[in-house]
This record gives sequence, structure tokens and C-alpha cells, in this order.
Amino acid sequence: MYGRLSTQFYDLDKPDPPPQALAFYLQRATRSPGPLLEPMCGSGRFLIPIARAGYAIDGVDDSNPMLTACRVRLDRLGLRANLYQARIQDMALPGQYGMILVPAGSLGLLVDPADLAEALARVYEHLVPGGTFLCEVPLRSQLPDVPERSWSDRVRRPDGATIHLAGHLVSYIPEEGISRSMITYQLKAGHRLREVETEEFVLRFHDPGDFASLLADAGFEDIEVVTYDGSDGDDEDDDTAPVFCAQKPL
Repeated sequence: MYGRLSTQFYDLDKPDPPPQALAFYLQRATRSPGPLLEPMCGSGRFLIPIARAGYAIDGVDDSNPMLTACRVRLDRLGLRANLYQARIQDMALPGQYGMILVPAGSLGLLVDPADLAEALARVYEHLVPGGTFLCEVPLRSQLPDVPERSWSDRVRRPDGATIHLAGHLVSYIPEEGISRSMITYQLKAGHRLREVETEEFVLRFHDPGDFASLLADAGFEDIEVVTYDGSDGDDEDDDTAPVFCAQKPL
């Protein structure tokens, strides 16, 4: 679960969604028969611009720091959205939605197959009949032959302090589609270390056919894979992210 420093780093490093991805989800939102929901919404990188575009959208996330950051940004912009703290596999919200979206590969964080199956079941339950589920998942075709063993980055906060990221690959099992890393965040003011935060980052990569089968097992129909430009997502050389689109039957 993302903590305070990782939330700040994420917001400074990725303040806005990719324009092509946002345009895709906004275009799909025009077809929604009801309000929108973004589970695993984080600090609102997609949720907030969708709300700014005039759509009713709610959010769910397991991280309190992420939801707090999302609320602050919503308030600053004069926007409103219902935000719920819960894991996607534990969602039990009061209403149903016309479209549910999980962009940017966040479902890859559900490494346990039982958790993923339960998450898809919860998504299905929270859709109105005829509603649409859109999601992106990390694909096995994206697994590198030689993974990066360590990496680092840093961002500067408005107050001049810097947050330093250091990542280290702990294990890499391409045949299982799982990578496991440890990431450390350090908050520094000048040469003084102010705060340290460490998190484990585990990601599961999927085969497109296997993931489509999981959607079908959850009850979804009319399952297709498209890219942001509307073409099919079968070309592994295409650098445009594939999006799984599935419908809850009427």
C-alpha cells in the first residue's frame, strides 16, 4: 500500500495522465449509462481530469495517503467525488455504475489469483446491467529479457526538499509473470535526511488470452482488446497500451 512519501513522489513524477489515454477514457465515458467508478484510483491522476470534464465519478483505493491527496486536489479545484477506502476485492459500495475503469495497469498489483478473481467479481457486481468495464493489465510480452536490477530517481517538492527513490529487483520469474522489488524513498532537505519509507512492489504480468478468460469467468461478455486509437490490441509491436473492454449482460 502506498505511503506518504510514495504518494508525494507519484504526484510530482506523474501529475497528469497520458493525453491519449485520458482522451480514450473520456470518449468511452460518453457511452456510459450511469456514473463512473475508478477503483485503485490513487491520488486521482485519472479521476480528477474526468471529474473536471463534467462526469460523475467515484473512487476507491486502499491507501489513505493517496485518498487524502485526492481529496485535497478535488477541494482545491472545487470538484466533488465520493471516495472510499477499500481494497478493490473488498468493495461493497452503496450504488452501481455505468462504467468502471482501472487504467495504467494497476490490476497487476493483484498477484494472488484469488484476489484478482474476487476483484473482478466485485467489479461485475458494481456495474449496472449493460455497463462497461475497462482496464489495462501488464502483459507478459512487456517483460524484458534482461530486467533492470536497480534504478533511482528523484523529484523536488515545492518547498525545495527532494524525495529520492531507490529501487532494487529482489526476484524475477518470467515463466510465472511475476517481478518483486523493494523501493526506498528518502526525504531530504539540503543534506539532512528527514524521513525514510520502504515498500515492497510486486507485479504480475498476464497473457491476454488468460486474462480474457478470467473476465469471462466473472460473467463478462463481448470481451475485446483495443488500443487508445481504437485499433485491436493484437500487435505486440504496437507501443499503444492495450485496454480490455468487457460488458455486463443486460
